[in-house]
Amino acid sequence: MKFYLSLLLLFSTFFLTRGQTTKIIYQDSIGYPATPETFYTKRVIEFNEKITVEKKFNAKNYLIQTTEFSDFTKKIKSGWQKNYYENGHVKSQVLYQNNLKTKRYTSYYQNGQVKEEGDFVYDKKNKKIDYLILNYYGENGEKLIANGNGSATMDSENGTETGRFSDGKKEGTWEGMDTRIRRSFVEEYQGGEFVSGYTIDSLNQKIDYKKPIINLNTRNNRGIDDFYNYIIKNLSDLKYNINFYVLLQFNVTSKGKVTHVIVDNSIFPEIENKIVQLIYNYKDFIPLIVRGIPIEATFHIPVQTFSEEE
Repeated sequence: MKFYLSLLLLFSTFFLTRGQTTKIIYQDSIGYPATPETFYTKRVIEFNEKITVEKKFNAKNYLIQTTEFSDFTKKIKSGWQKNYYENGHVKSQVLYQNNLKTKRYTSYYQNGQVKEEGDFVYDKKNKKIDYLILNYYGENGEKLIANGNGSATMDSENGTETGRFSDGKKEGTWEGMDTRIRRSFVEEYQGGEFVSGYTIDSLNQKIDYKKPIINLNTRNNRGIDDFYNYIIKNLSDLKYNINFYVLLQFNVTSKGKVTHVIVDNSIFPEIENKIVQLIYNYKDFIPLIVRGIPIEATFHIPVQTFSEEE
């Protein structure tokens, strides 16, 4: 028998309503199972005939996000993803199609006033999705960026940054603070393309970097492909003739160590436990690097096996 892996990257209750099945999952701050009394995040998943909607609630039981999926098992987003303030107002929204962001992105202030508008555009030459900003408004309603041109100080979940846009893309010098690494940074852009950057810490120590983000990698520089090959090799001795799909969540620390492995949509515990142990034993990860600084981050990796009798 052979096994193949396709590259696609709790405490729960069920109840039924008309034409729909609902699943509720309670999790602690790192994703482990929790109870209705102790949860940090609650996920309410509504399975319908054509689309599945996942609703996330915070520890105060406020709705913070809704996401529409065409295939929830494989986490294929097709539809709207919306984030919410605790007052119930929409914080941001974007439309997905087969896991790709499409059409307009819009974010809002807590009072419901529009904050940012932009479009996701497919770059055929480089085969990637570019984000082009259209308009950006200050809290008093002043239009700081109009039709992709202007300057503004912008905030996000990872800090703040100040700079200029030209035709919807970053241009010239950008300065900011990244809360993930607790450092200020200075970067240069040309036509939306990153040119150079450096960070400075509280002791005025400087680190230059060639990319703002370097994704999770492996020591032989083959990336996630090497990790999947490792999983394939070590599953080859399994004596099961079954097909299954699971979504794995785990952290990789700033030192490259794997922690907090969790299996979502668990079906075959014996096989999944072996996969979990394999992940814990993997020693070749190079962590996510943000602006020259390695950080701990959470990753979601799908594992799908197809068996063949020989």
